[in-house]
Amino acid sequence: MSEFPNVIFVDCPQCRDARGHEVLSGRGGGAGGGFDCTVKCNECGFVHKSSIAPSKEVLVPLIVSDQEKSRKTTILLEEDDVLQVGEELLMEEYPVKITAIEVDPNRRVERSEVPAITTIWCMRYDRLKIGLSVNRKRTTTSVYFWVHPEEDISIGDIVNIGGEEIVITKIKTPYAAYSKGSMISEKISRLYGRPIS
Repeated sequence: MSEFPNVIFVDCPQCRDARGHEVLSGRGGGAGGGFDCTVKCNECGFVHKSSIAPSKEVLVPLIVSDQEKSRKTTILLEEDDVLQVGEELLMEEYPVKITAIEVDPNRRVERSEVPAITTIWCMRYDRLKIGLSVNRKRTTTSVYFWVHPEEDISIGDIVNIGGEEIVITKIKTPYAAYSKGSMISEKISRLYGRPIS
């Protein structure tokens, strides 16, 4: 049984819907890589036979943006997967977030089945460079620091830039500016702050 999964997601004849099933027994289906098994529905307990076909993988071109640089690579994806803009993919080096899906030359869509995709455009998603304008009464300077894209940044947070402590006083997004509250860092276009004296 070690070569088979413990649980699979298949249609239950009793529930008449796709459900999680415990695999009770199974045998390989031959050179194709699939298998036949006896399963028990986790919802209603109905025991029945099921056949699982092996999934095929497709090599899809990928363009990854990492700040000012872009690079071309490829990624192996399941043939029966559906991808959409905003979804995360895990590459060997780091996670990426899909920013565009190309299905024909010069035609982009929000969602597509993997076999129809000609190129996936994405951005590195394990770090984000945020600009911070620091007001020193008579002068304002810009500095940058790295954060995780899903990190919350709040008004009143203190960041250490080059040994200097800066308190965040304003958060700007593409749509508005806030002087109280917090915001997930991937939605922030700029931060404002002042040194702690």
